[in-house]
Formats: sequence, C-alpha cells, structure tokens
Amino acid sequence: MQYRRSFRHHFVIFVLLSFIALAQLSWWVIFQLNEGSRVTKLQHRIWTEQIRVASEQAGLWSERPRHELETWLQRVFPDLTLEEASGKIIVSAAAEKRLRRLAGGRVRMYVSEGAFFIFLLLTGIGYMYWVLRREILYEQQQSSFLSATSHELKTPITSLRLHLDTLIDRDLPKAQALDVLSTMRRDLDRLTDQIDRQLQAQAFVFGKRKLSLQPTDLTDETQFILKEISGRYNLKDLQLRTHLEPDVTVMADPERWQILVRNLLENAIKYSPGGGVLQVSLTRAGRLAQLHVSDEGVGFSQVECERIFERFYRIESEETRRTHGTGLGLYLVREIARSFGGSVRASSEGKGKGAAFIVEIPLAEEKRLA
Repeated sequence: MQYRRSFRHHFVIFVLLSFIALAQLSWWVIFQLNEGSRVTKLQHRIWTEQIRVASEQAGLWSERPRHELETWLQRVFPDLTLEEASGKIIVSAAAEKRLRRLAGGRVRMYVSEGAFFIFLLLTGIGYMYWVLRREILYEQQQSSFLSATSHELKTPITSLRLHLDTLIDRDLPKAQALDVLSTMRRDLDRLTDQIDRQLQAQAFVFGKRKLSLQPTDLTDETQFILKEISGRYNLKDLQLRTHLEPDVTVMADPERWQILVRNLLENAIKYSPGGGVLQVSLTRAGRLAQLHVSDEGVGFSQVECERIFERFYRIESEETRRTHGTGLGLYLVREIARSFGGSVRASSEGKGKGAAFIVEIPLAEEKRLA
C-alpha cells in the first residue's frame, strides 16, 4: 500500500532527526558540565599561584607583625587568609564556600536548562509524531474515500449504460420498459445524491455557501424524506416506526435539514443488513427540537462515538468493509446540525447491538428569545 510505504519513509526520517537532536542536546549538556569543572580547576590553580606569591612576600615580612601581613593579604589577595594554628597562607573558608556555591549554581543552571530543552525536544517530537500519524491517517482516509467514491459513481453509470443498451437494442413490452426506466431513474438519483453530498462537504470545508436560516417546519420536512426513503429503498426486512410531533419549528435551511435526515436514514438502512426495527421520532424536548434515529444494525464501539462524525472516517469492521460508503454522510449531519446552532451525538451498546443518533436544534421561539 502506498500510504504504508509513505509511513515507513516518514518514520525513518523522523527517527533520524530525533536521534540527531537528542545527540546534539546530550553533547551540549556534557560540554557545559565539563566547562563548569574546568572553571573550578582553573580557580584552584589561581589560588595555588596566589598562595605561592603571598608566601614569598610573607617570607620577606617575617619580622613584621602578623596583623600587617593579614591586612596586606586582605587588600591584595582577598580570597587568602592566615591559618590560625600554623600561620600558613591558605584559601579562606568563605572563598571556598563561594566557589562551591558558584559551581553548584552552574550545575543547577545547566541541569534546569538541559531539562527544559529536553522537555521542548520531547514536546516537539511528540507533536511531530502526532502530526505524522494524523497525516498518515488522513492519507489513508483520502485513499479509502477515492476508492469508495469511484465505486459509488461507477456502479450507477454501469447500470445506466446496461439498461440504456437494453432499451436501444431490444423492443421491450411497455411494462418492462417502464420498469427499466424506473431503475434508470433510481440510478440517476443515486448519482445525484453522491455528487450533491460531495459538493455539500466541500461547501462546509471551505465555507463557500452563505447560510440563510428561516422558520422551518421540521415535521413536514422529515415526513417528506421518510416518504422518499420508503419509496427508494426496499424496506421489507426493516420495520419502520415513526413518531413525529406536529408543528416542530426551528430556524433552519429546509434543504439542509432534508440532507441531514436522509443521511441518517440511509446510514441506518445501510448498516442494518439483518433488518430489525428502524425508529424515527421528532419531538420537543424543553427548548430543543429533538430528532431521534435508532436501528438494530451493526453498531460500533464506545471509542468511535465521536470519530464517526469525522470527514472520510469509516468504522473498521467486516460489516463496514462489505458496505459501500464515502465517509461523508455523518460528517454532513454534524456540520448541518452545527450550522443550525444545534448538535448531534451518537451512542451504541457495542458492535452488533445497533446505534442511535440524536440531533438537537433550538426551537424557533427559543432562538428568537436568545
């Protein structure tokens, strides 16, 4: 797979850069620590030379009082003093303490700076790894999207060509010809849906379309899509149960609301290969209009409740791989709900246990009051 080769290539570069950065930082820390040790040794050599010079001067002043030598030492070599018992010239305890404090301070400074740089480096490495993983995942999703889109477009086109050839080459009875034309119309609807879905996704990504909200009766719009879906899909294995409260009105775009409902219903139908009950309800819940769509299909794990709304994302399961899709349907649901000032959330008790989607939009009256 191309994206796997790309991943290995990027990962090798990533590891090499990280290794070089860590080696550079380690060299810097070792150099600074050695530099501190070198400064300490240099100071001791200076003191040794000062003691030698001072001792020579002390030999010349052997007849003078002790306090004169101490005054001279204090003025010329302030780090030196006379040892109380032996009278030898030594480094004062205060000077030794200052040097230890200075050396310790430099070590603490190098350690803190090194730790800070290591933190920055590790943060950068973590960020690079996150970006790399995201890029690879996005590349994988795009690859899946292109493959799925090609299939979704090619299948109805192939069917249209086949049925068109049949109409041209054969003199079919009127009833059979109408049946073929009906199939062609469904293929055209499928093509139109795919193209509209991709255009809508592009509009949300780039913000091309100006949204004009108006009072919208969600009950009527939802009922319209339910009739359309019932006519388009064979629901013989699905038991459709609906409950729509009348006159549920919000500030919305009717066309976008239809896309939202259509995507949720098609998603439920697509991922309910074994049939079951498909429930659709539209109710008022406090200050919100609440659309609830649930099925008894393949479901998903808890960790995928948020990810299924990402663009191009498709659940990794055997059932999903057998089902065609582009990963745009639920992404559009989320974006449309947000454009109305609402939200959508998903839940499932696990794989094979169905799924539920709840869309909430502020009621028109509440929107005006807000």
